[in-house]
Amino acid sequence: MTVTYPCFEELARVYDPVSSVLKLLCYQPVPRGTNGGVTELGLGAALAAGTFIDSLLGATLQFSRFCDVRNKVVGKPGPTARMITGLNFLDDNAVNLVSILPTTLLTSIACVVHLLNP
Repeated sequence: MTVTYPCFEELARVYDPVSSVLKLLCYQPVPRGTNGGVTELGLGAALAAGTFIDSLLGATLQFSRFCDVRNKVVGKPGPTARMITGLNFLDDNAVNLVSILPTTLLTSIACVVHLLNP
């Protein structure tokens, strides 16, 4: 699970390029690439794969700014980037690490429980 976890997140982004992106917490439209933004297909895949934690952290804590010059979501501060959400120190790598740890723990516990109670 630890190795495949980031793949699920990326596949949900790549294979659903036309759906509207919605902010997880308020379900309002946001620009594609916004941290915590999900599509309905991506959200379903995230729930099925246990990656919902990543989306929740991205929606609430991950650093996310929108650059008016480049017209896209960026992950670093700058003079033309206005705040969307998040904390300055929590980037995508940190969110992935924080997400992988509980997901791995929960998956391991589920496997042990299943093995002990067939």
